[in-house]
Amino acid sequence: MSLRAENTSRLKKTNEKTLWLLFFIWPVWSFLLAIKNFHVKRYRKFILLFGVLYGFTFIPIPDSDGYRYAQRFEEIGAYPLDQLIYELAHIYEAGALQPDVYIHALLFFTSKFSDNARFFHMVTALIYFLVFIKLLSSVFDLAQGARGKYYLWFFLGCVFVLNFSIGVNGVRYPLGFMVFALGAFQLIVTRKTQYLGIAFLSPFIHFMFVYPVIFLLIFHWFPFSKNQTFLLVFLLLAFFAGTFFHTIIQNNIGFFGDALEDRFMGFTHEAWIDQREEHVRRWHWYVELRLYATYFFSMVAVFFVWLRQTRFRSDGISKNLLAFTVFMIIASVISGGMIDAASNRYAALAVFFSMAFLYYLSSLNPKSLLLKTISRIYIPIFILHALVIFRADFFTVSPWLIFGNPVLMWLFESTVSIQELILGS
Repeated sequence: MSLRAENTSRLKKTNEKTLWLLFFIWPVWSFLLAIKNFHVKRYRKFILLFGVLYGFTFIPIPDSDGYRYAQRFEEIGAYPLDQLIYELAHIYEAGALQPDVYIHALLFFTSKFSDNARFFHMVTALIYFLVFIKLLSSVFDLAQGARGKYYLWFFLGCVFVLNFSIGVNGVRYPLGFMVFALGAFQLIVTRKTQYLGIAFLSPFIHFMFVYPVIFLLIFHWFPFSKNQTFLLVFLLLAFFAGTFFHTIIQNNIGFFGDALEDRFMGFTHEAWIDQREEHVRRWHWYVELRLYATYFFSMVAVFFVWLRQTRFRSDGISKNLLAFTVFMIIASVISGGMIDAASNRYAALAVFFSMAFLYYLSSLNPKSLLLKTISRIYIPIFILHALVIFRADFFTVSPWLIFGNPVLMWLFESTVSIQELILGS
């Protein structure tokens, strides 16, 4: 090790001790410093620790998923082990409460350690942010020196792909999303089959990930799926012959069990779609714009780059990322024809892989005028997207998380969010 490298290592260790001290005095400061220095791997643990504190102080919105999970957590404490085994044995039958292994196991085992829902939210946050930060690290580390570069905006698009509160509030879908995205992304980058196994865990966290896993299997096992002509034809069919794919899905969904078929029929029922679309129309314009803007921008940006791909320096990773991104766009377009826009959660997968692809391609082509222009167009879209996320998430943030420390968070609990405290609404 050179003298310069040794001095740098000592400085990082000294700064890490400072961050530990700050964490116990005012954790929000250590969190911000860790974000600023995300390129230093040993500092990333302070982002995770802050996420754990966020889960511990989490304020569920009434009638939200997080609120209902907390209620069920308090009820399930008296359940014996054989009750858990019974529920797991019948999760794919019609009428099952949740057709997923993860939520049953999480509720059961956390309830054996505490009867306080704060503990359940804390463990949920620990697991979610652990996978989320691992995913972001995998993307970020592909392109060293992103700070101050135009393509950092694309990385931020990966960071803000979902609301941060959804990881604690939604429990199942957000973790399933991160696990699938991590497995698929690492499989593309490393080509190691073990990451296919990680992606395979996602349907056991949320049943809806059976669908993208099928796309991932086709992508991994069949080389023709990366062929440009095949992708173009598949994409055109998704846009103009979606009914064909809808019929195939509807005729075969029963293969995955009665519980999944019941959920599928519920989400694709005409009355449900009309109800959801009416709900979206009642949103503020900026919330509705946020729903569509990032998704359509991602698709247009990827298509534009795809058409001009011969102008860019590329490698095996960028080519495979492009092919899989198109696959995820196709998956989202097909599902979007069956359900309403607000329920089409596969759109988030298309956005994530679009941003990851643009980020990596830009790192290979840091002087590309086209990619710089795309990033500048994305900036106002991202800012709107981020502001809407923060406005919603602040309703779940305790003042103790922002102004307190771990001891105060342990001693005091707030039911008034930082949003309500500052803005009153």
